[in-house]
Amino acid sequence: MPAEGSFSVGDKTFTFNPERDFAVLDYGRGIWPRHSKWNWGMASGKQGDDIIGLNFGGQWTDNTGSTENAVILNGIITKIGEDVEFIYDSNDYMKPWRIESKITDQVSLTFHPYFERTAISNALIVKSNVHQMVGHYDGKIKLANGNVLHVDGLHGCIEDHKAKW
Repeated sequence: MPAEGSFSVGDKTFTFNPERDFAVLDYGRGIWPRHSKWNWGMASGKQGDDIIGLNFGGQWTDNTGSTENAVILNGIITKIGEDVEFIYDSNDYMKPWRIESKITDQVSLTFHPYFERTAISNALIVKSNVHQMVGHYDGKIKLANGNVLHVDGLHGCIEDHKAKW
């Protein structure tokens, strides 16, 4: 989604320009299993004349028949109904990640991280360990209309999260 508005930190004000700045809403609801783990990847921005949004999830929805995988291209959403696999090195999250559809070749993306945020919480009965990476995506996604969306340097995030609620 194009973003507009501003925020301040101390004396400095940052202004969003909807021609170049984009936002993603991370919204989840439901009854989560006590032990949960997931991967999530998203991106949004302008590539040429196109406005693109990506959302991919894995592990917690695998084999349920329900996915959160989709592409939004110029306001038109393409649902990706099959599970995707996140391929990464959990010993070095700064190495490139892959997102690939498990059955077909509909999704084939590489994520190149340039920043890692780690957050670890341990309150005995509630634990969380998340590695959130910032970087960019390259690759391709086959859309429902048969066209192929080529992704080239689209900025976004990706994460690996393990939780005990």
